Amino acid sequence: MESSIQKIEGLKNILREEIATFHRFIDLEQKLQAGILSRKWKDLNPMLKSLKTTARELVSLDEKRETMYRELKELLGVGEGESFYDFCFRFSNETREELFSLHRELKHAVVVVEGLTSGIDTYCASTLSTMGKFMDTLVPGWKHRVYSHKGVPKESTQPLLVNQAL
Repeated sequence: MESSIQKIEGLKNILREEIATFHRFIDLEQKLQAGILSRKWKDLNPMLKSLKTTARELVSLDEKRETMYRELKELLGVGEGESFYDFCFRFSNETREELFSLHRELKHAVVVVEGLTSGIDTYCASTLSTMGKFMDTLVPGWKHRVYSHKGVPKESTQPLLVNQAL
C-alpha cells in the first residue's frame, strides 16, 4: 500500500510538472504568434528553439506519466479496458478529486496548445498562399519555380520569404 501511495504522489507531481510545462509552451506560442503578426522575424528563431526544447520536455514528461500510470494500474490490478476515471475511483475522495482536477487542467492546456498551433498554421498557410498568388500575378513566368545551383528546376522545400528591409 505504501508503494502505491508513493506512486500516486509521483503521478500527481508529474501531472503538475507537465501542466506547468504546457503553460510555458503556451506562453512561447503566444509570443511566436505575436512575433509573426508583428513581422519581427529576427525574434522568431530563438522562440522556435525554445519551443523545440520545451516540446522535448513535454514528450519526456508524457512518457514518464504514462510509465507511472501503467505501473500503478499493474500494482492495483486495474484492467486494460478501464478508463482513467475508473482508475481514480479506487482512491479516496480527496485523492480522486485532485487527480480529476489535474487531469482536467492537463486536457485544457492541450486544447489551448492545439488552438494556438492551428491558428498559427492557418495564418502562415494563408499568407504564403496570398504571397504566391501575388508573385504569380507580378511575375507570371516565375510560377513558384525554384532552381538548383546547377540551374535545374526543383521543388521548393522552404517558404517564400520577403526581405522586410527592402
